[in-house]
Amino acid sequence: MGARKTAARKKGASTIDTSVLDAFLPKQLAVSGVPLQPITFLHYIALERIESPLVSTGRECTARDVAAGLLLCSLPPDGVQSAMAGGVDAFWGLVDEFAGRMSVGGMMEAPAVLSAHLDRAFSTAMRPASGGDDDPDPLDRHADPATPPSSEP
Repeated sequence: MGARKTAARKKGASTIDTSVLDAFLPKQLAVSGVPLQPITFLHYIALERIESPLVSTGRECTARDVAAGLLLCSLPPDGVQSAMAGGVDAFWGLVDEFAGRMSVGGMMEAPAVLSAHLDRAFSTAMRPASGGDDDPDPLDRHADPATPPSSEP
């Protein structure tokens, strides 16, 4: 092990790349003091069930849609289940109550924060070692498609 890694380990510092840490331990986001929970598949299913434009296309996103997304994303998975247990109509009643407690400033910042939260959840912060499809595989000596592979081993 190199001296730098040994020194980092002795200091208690992480040697894991921050993009990997961010993918698995994202920073907590909040809107007007309302912390957003890590997005689970259950959150996604609930957003689809209410036909949220935050996860599907077809209609413009309204302030009520943002409030619904914010409410769902602020709940842990068991809270999502409880919120959806009464059906979609009952859920929209909860959204209206929730939105009535939000400040105007909170609702103004909510779309950008919620969008960033969902973007992080639905995309990965990890990048392939090769740098992506445009970069050749570093282990492939014949990565350039214009250069035919030779017959040498």
